[in-house]
Amino acid sequence: MSETSDNNSHFPVGIIGAGPVGMMLALKLQQLGVDSVVIERSGSARMHPKGNTHNARTMEHYRSLGLAGRVRATGLPLDHPTDVAYFTSLAGREIQRLEMHSCREVLAKVARKQRGDPTPEPVHRSNQMYVEAILLSEVLQAPRITCLMSTECIDFAERDEHVELKLERPTGHETVTVDYLIGCDGPRSMVRRRLGAKYVGEDGREQGFMNGLQHSTYIRVRGLSRLLKDRRCWQYWVIRPEGIFDFVSLDGEDEFIFHAVQEDDLDEEAIRKRVAKGAGADLETEVLGTEDWVAGRALVADSYGAGRVFLCGDSAHLFTPTGGFGMNTGVDDAVNLAWKLAGAVQGWGGSTLMASYELERRPIAIRNTNAALALSKSLRDIPLGAVTDDADTEDPTAVAELAELLKGFKDEFASLGIQLGASYAGSPIVVDDGTPAPPDRPDVYVPTARPGARAPHWWLSTGAALFDEFGPGFTLLCLEGGETAAQLEREAIERSIPLTVLGLVEPGLDELYRATTVLVRPDGHVAWRGSGTADVTGVWDCVTGHEAAR
Repeated sequence: MSETSDNNSHFPVGIIGAGPVGMMLALKLQQLGVDSVVIERSGSARMHPKGNTHNARTMEHYRSLGLAGRVRATGLPLDHPTDVAYFTSLAGREIQRLEMHSCREVLAKVARKQRGDPTPEPVHRSNQMYVEAILLSEVLQAPRITCLMSTECIDFAERDEHVELKLERPTGHETVTVDYLIGCDGPRSMVRRRLGAKYVGEDGREQGFMNGLQHSTYIRVRGLSRLLKDRRCWQYWVIRPEGIFDFVSLDGEDEFIFHAVQEDDLDEEAIRKRVAKGAGADLETEVLGTEDWVAGRALVADSYGAGRVFLCGDSAHLFTPTGGFGMNTGVDDAVNLAWKLAGAVQGWGGSTLMASYELERRPIAIRNTNAALALSKSLRDIPLGAVTDDADTEDPTAVAELAELLKGFKDEFASLGIQLGASYAGSPIVVDDGTPAPPDRPDVYVPTARPGARAPHWWLSTGAALFDEFGPGFTLLCLEGGETAAQLEREAIERSIPLTVLGLVEPGLDELYRATTVLVRPDGHVAWRGSGTADVTGVWDCVTGHEAAR
């Protein structure tokens, strides 16, 4: 709900920044019964294109909020190819094509509900600006969320029992207090700066495409969809002797985001000339917006916060866009953090719970930024002089080698290990069972219910996804009755820990989970598993942050 706050109003959680990460955090907190205030400098949803990939894990999080269908209705039309192709120019020759399924094909495959499907929600290509509008509409209607638009947090001070925020609003200055403050305020984060935390890693100063200073332009190019005809795809890369251009289709028609290396004094007329060079035709181009940014970055904050103030999303890590990992890593941050904030606010969480946020999420940010950086660096290997506008002057061997090199770039778009394979094994709030970890590869996902891993997807005999039966708090998955589950349930009631008990008879599910009783956290990761009359002494102490893992 959007309201004007009263002076000195108090909220359990304050969130600075109403980007996708901040809004996801607020919506997950609401699902867990926690009120929040979201503070956003702008007065409306962002309308400049940014990220284009909502990966499988992010789509699962949207599904948990009932939003996956609305998200899939945005972006490219159902039958539009989501291929990635490489050209000499859009009117010229196609060098290589990486074929991908259309949205309709993806949905048809999911509808078959086959055993072995890794997820009920495959990746979806839609620009972040469309999805932010959906999230904002949900936030503005949410009864537990107060959203203060056109409001800037200009300073904060942490006290013993709360954090005091100084706000600058259209009506003047106000003071708000919160139990916990979360900075979802992006790469130039005021919260990170005030905490004294610093980005560490590669800063992207090396030059080249997807390395160094880049320029992105939101364009409408009338007639470009007709020029492309039956060569339509989602992402069009143009490789020319003078450099690389990237066109990303936003609506399947005439709207694109256009990426190129930044040059001095790049005005609208210069942008139109670059678009024409990439298109290979002089088309009517309308410049709708521009933005500069630095590619080739792999930066992670040296601290995610402490006490009552924490960082989340781009304020904690900054990616180069190759792989589409940035926003998705931030959304996963928010889901991890939300339930820990709920435990702290509602009183069932211990002192280790909030500290576990950095211990779990910072290694994942390092893993994911390194994977994105490796993909970015691979673009430097593209030989720009291998192809020209005149095929007769080219070296056929060089062209063939380039086509083969480009074929290998499919790894950028086949990152299921990054999407679903994040594990919190070794965390102080995960009960280790001594089983070996599966391989952690960006392109390969191995389903496992090893404690710390994402609970694997399973189609139930009813046709529902197992995820859909999980509660908003902890879920106790019981594949056989017995005292083990009963003891865990009794202790949860005594401690006021939110728990859904899910008893199922599903042949084969115990083989996938390698246990008959599994405790799943509110973020969908396995906290503990056991079989038979397993000893559950201290399990709740561990997974709620009251003592270290045994």
